[in-house]
Formats: sequence, structure tokens, C-alpha cells
Amino acid sequence: MQPFILASTSRWRLQLLLDAGINAEAVDPEVEEASYIGNSPVETARLRAIAKARAVAERRPGSIVVGADQVIHLDGEAIGKPA
Repeated sequence: MQPFILASTSRWRLQLLLDAGINAEAVDPEVEEASYIGNSPVETARLRAIAKARAVAERRPGSIVVGADQVIHLDGEAIGKPA
């Protein structure tokens, strides 16, 4: 069976997969998220998720790789991760 890789350092996302019975491993995508800005919060999250998945897939050929991201959007403003 192909390894299932989560391209994320989020322990919460990994735990969701594990709780669902998916034997997954989390790998740091080492992607600079600020480099990926779309025309909307949804597009920004999509671009970042794809970048993360591609970065990990290049390092882990033959694996099933899933990338995920979220962007908080409040009152017309995208809010980044806490510093």
C-alpha cells in the first residue's frame, strides 16, 4: 500500500485523519505560505494547499500526498497566523 502523507505540520489535521482510521504521516512541506496570495481567501488557501502537496510529493515519490490550508477572512480582511 502507498504511504498516505499529510503535507502539513498541523497536529489537528493529522489527528482528524488518524481518528478517521487513516494511517497517515505528517511531513513539513517547507513552503513559504506568504508567497501564495490569490484573488480571494478561497483561492489563497487553494494555492497554498497545492504548493504544500507538490513540495512534499517531490520528496516522497510514490506516496499519496494531501495538502490543506485555511485562510481566515473577517470583515473583508484576510487574517494570517498569529505571530
